Amino acid sequence: SGGDGGPGGDGAFARALEYLPDSPEARQKVMVADYALARELFGIDLPAASAPDSEVLEYRRKFSWDESEDGDSLWRGMGTDSFLDGFGPYGGELEEWRGSVGFTALVVDLSVTSGLSPEDYEVLQGRFDPGDVDRAVRSDELWSGQLEEKSRSGVSFYSWAQDYRPDLELRSAVRPFGRGHRLRASEEDVFWTAGTDEMHELIDVSTGARDSLATNADFRALAQELDQEGAYAGYLSDQTPNIARISYIAAFQLPTSVLDELGQLALDPYDAYGIGVSHDGQSYWLVVALAYGDEESARENVDAAKAFMEQAESFLSPERWMEVLKSSGSIEVRTEGRVLIVKVETRQPRVWQVSVAENDFILYHR
Repeated sequence: SGGDGGPGGDGAFARALEYLPDSPEARQKVMVADYALARELFGIDLPAASAPDSEVLEYRRKFSWDESEDGDSLWRGMGTDSFLDGFGPYGGELEEWRGSVGFTALVVDLSVTSGLSPEDYEVLQGRFDPGDVDRAVRSDELWSGQLEEKSRSGVSFYSWAQDYRPDLELRSAVRPFGRGHRLRASEEDVFWTAGTDEMHELIDVSTGARDSLATNADFRALAQELDQEGAYAGYLSDQTPNIARISYIAAFQLPTSVLDELGQLALDPYDAYGIGVSHDGQSYWLVVALAYGDEESARENVDAAKAFMEQAESFLSPERWMEVLKSSGSIEVRTEGRVLIVKVETRQPRVWQVSVAENDFILYHR
């Protein structure tokens, strides 16, 4: 199901990398949401396949909100940028999902998105019925007229319309931009892309014809640490946040004196990073992992990382990060080989998503 990281482990981040190509496009962004692990962590019961729609909708909602005993509620920080997994903004249109692709969020255990739209990749892992998928795509009133069956290295997939091309008259909940997409479905996983090249790449990885992102040492190390920390959702990238980029983004928001002060808190450069959220049964934890070139460099930045979390401000607030995180002040900083890991207790588990989406970077470097 999820969570068991470490060497030989099958954690969600390690599994995600096995699907994706080791390409510059994929390395820009990998988002992961482990719904199977979240079910375990938060005691969310999986409804029966025959459950009424009201139960399915309630099931979806439980992943979004944590409603504590004192009446307070907070976003759990679940989700990727997927338009297909059924947990996104339009996923409540259950009949649309069944009629277009033959499944709903009920059968999705892992959601992975990578690359930048429209040349991106979506992978779902779960419990799918290829027969249901086939019946849906063939009877879909809106798109079946453009359906083609294609193959790559003996692996068949469905294809609609031209690569990436939107048709506003054909927009739907599953296809909010009116793009046809390519779809490959098996009992264990589903591939979904807007372009043929991206579908070919996913199939080539699945058949061993090209290397997966799991062969990339930086990403493999980061995934191992996020899995080891029990992260149920998060993000990996080699587009590391540096102070020059921060200064450019924040130049109109912050005076030069503040930017200079923040620059003093910047870490030494690292090669790739991961950020996500975990839950230990009592508290939520923001988890940040930084991949340095060697063990010594990682160790040399332990004190700087702790000082950053204690003193640095968010650009959006502006408040100190510990205030943004509504943290009790508990910070853990350590290294595992050449990876520097920072854990901060938080009452705002979705901060990792906001940080990524709004370029409000945590632990940026010189």
